[in-house]
Amino acid sequence: MTPRCYLDTGDPDGQLHSCHDDEHHADFPDVKKKSASAGPTRRIRRAASDMRAQALAAARRLIVQGSDEVLTMRAVADAAGVTYPNLSHHFGSAAGLHAAIAEDLVRELLAGLQTVGIEMDNLEHDYRSVVDRVFDLFSQNGLGRVLGWLVRSGETSRLEPVNRMMADFIASRARPRSKHDAKRLSRIALIVAFAAYAESSVGPLLGDVLGAGASKRRDYFAQALAALREN
Repeated sequence: MTPRCYLDTGDPDGQLHSCHDDEHHADFPDVKKKSASAGPTRRIRRAASDMRAQALAAARRLIVQGSDEVLTMRAVADAAGVTYPNLSHHFGSAAGLHAAIAEDLVRELLAGLQTVGIEMDNLEHDYRSVVDRVFDLFSQNGLGRVLGWLVRSGETSRLEPVNRMMADFIASRARPRSKHDAKRLSRIALIVAFAAYAESSVGPLLGDVLGAGASKRRDYFAQALAALREN
């Protein structure tokens, strides 16, 4: 039995056409002409999980580059190197894409906070190290910028898991402490979270205005936390 083969004609719907004999070549003159010159355009077929990860990475790049106002499905498809129908198949709509971006954010923040929590056991009063850990968490992979984009896009409802996660994290850190220490820890967590978010968004801009580099800005926040501990 002669095995069947298929040609990718480059149709936007991604349909494949039979090419198992010369008669079928004649049915597709454009394909034959294309093959004779530069060869047919090949589409790389990816696993669904790979395509999803590639699209989310492309969306994050657009956000970090400051292109959030044009974060359409079409823009993400072009940046990811996939077709618009393929992207729509995986996410359904722009709302579905935004939901997936939020899910990725929550997952990364959770993993980061768990790491910070473990390290804080040994960095109780080393506030510069605490500031470094939290600031790095918000700056890595543009996490703080993605968080800001979700807020500006009116997607705050999707951040509810982040709110619960932060509350649970603070409660777990405060549980074995006195009421006074637990209150102080909550204030510190709030200040560091605000500072890390602001630093990831406008830190360099304000630093230029005030003549304070990234390291100096972190020193200032650590000193503020140390002063807060005395109260």
